[in-house]
Amino acid sequence: LYHGDPAGGADLWSEMVRRPGYYYVTKSDIALIKWAIRQELFQNYFKNINTFIELGPGSEDIVRQKTIPLIKSISSLTTYVALDISKDFAEKTAKVATKDLDVKAKGIAHDFSKPFLKNSKGDSGFVLLGSTISNLECKAGENPFHKLSSLFKHLRTGMASGDVFMTIFDMGKGEDRVLRGY
Repeated sequence: LYHGDPAGGADLWSEMVRRPGYYYVTKSDIALIKWAIRQELFQNYFKNINTFIELGPGSEDIVRQKTIPLIKSISSLTTYVALDISKDFAEKTAKVATKDLDVKAKGIAHDFSKPFLKNSKGDSGFVLLGSTISNLECKAGENPFHKLSSLFKHLRTGMASGDVFMTIFDMGKGEDRVLRGY
């Protein structure tokens, strides 16, 4: 799918999340998103957002299940941006948003763990859903703190005053369930 993915990991991931009962994270993420959009805190922070920038959106199926409900809950939204290391995923998910919603959409291929600049002119919501955050490159045994710190530093430099950031991930699963999922 992209230069750094010769094994086709993105395709394998897409296949894995479609297997019934096999990959728990998707169900947990969907439940967390449904919960989050009903919360006053989410509604207050996202009520004036006009650009939704999703970092690592994933497959079309995942976008329909996770991203579209979030986008539908933001009445001020005019633009959806899918930012993914895979150009194919970014473009396909942008097409899903255009087809399923009344918003402008574009897919941008970029490794968001590297610095970037946004081009929106209004308040933007940067969103990192699910297990995308676990895709940071770390060597075996390496403490991920520095990679995470760098990621958030790059995100902050791409954000302007009035922008918001949201991440959702489920940490309530035992090791046995995590190992079965992977």
